[in-house]
Amino acid sequence: MKLRSYGKINIFLNILGKREDEYHNIETLIQRIDLFDDIYLKVDKEFQGVSIEIECDNPQIPIDHRNLCYKACIWFMGKYRLNGKVHIKIHKNIPICAGLGGGTSNGAEIIKALNFIYDLNIPVDTLCRESIVLGADFPYCILGGSVLCEGIGEKIIKLNSFKDKIILIIKPNFGFSTKDVYDNFDLYNIKYNIDKNIIIDYFNNNKFYDVCSNISNVLEYSYVKNMDVIRKLKCKLINSGAINASMTGSGSAVYGIFDNLYLAQSSYDVFKKEFDQVFLTKTIDD
Repeated sequence: MKLRSYGKINIFLNILGKREDEYHNIETLIQRIDLFDDIYLKVDKEFQGVSIEIECDNPQIPIDHRNLCYKACIWFMGKYRLNGKVHIKIHKNIPICAGLGGGTSNGAEIIKALNFIYDLNIPVDTLCRESIVLGADFPYCILGGSVLCEGIGEKIIKLNSFKDKIILIIKPNFGFSTKDVYDNFDLYNIKYNIDKNIIIDYFNNNKFYDVCSNISNVLEYSYVKNMDVIRKLKCKLINSGAINASMTGSGSAVYGIFDNLYLAQSSYDVFKKEFDQVFLTKTIDD
């Protein structure tokens, strides 16, 4: 079985406070994009016990118990008492340590595929709710499309489609870990949190330029090393013709949103001379 595992961007990301369990309460609007990994999945349901093998063409990706596909598979098969030999081959396109959700998206696709292969018919909302134990982005990655996420990511509300918007993504030659970004983030340094109700209204009523003008990510105020590079990169994107630009998630990828494909392509050509990982893509409703 061949699967497509799509990346995401954050249209806005607010941090509301730190919880006793060390997680942060957030408000974020997450949007799926047409940048994807290919996953090839084989399952032998007759195998007694559980065996998981992973291959990946990116040597930076772990292929043992640390891989989110492995974790998702072990969790799902254990929870539903399944036997099987699972072979997963991942062809990576989505940059790692970028805030684009590639690893979580990989794991989410494995969960959905196993649900289908074993003919369990578990509802999507149940998978979203239960998968939070694997990571805060799992509920979104299972649902996809345009979604408001709250709490630590477990509270999700589907929004109107925001598809076919032009997105230019630049991944610098360094990455951020989510833990480092949050550990170096001071809640008292937040300049502002965007009003979620205003941007959701713009979103649901397809007010494209109003949405663009309110793109924001408070994690850009983290004191993690190289965050100054992110802010400069945002300015470069806007000066190149993007309506607005933002870091996605905990970074380090930065995206610009365009209303002109020719201008976006020209910007891609310019940035490609400076950065190895540059992607011209679009938002999708999937």
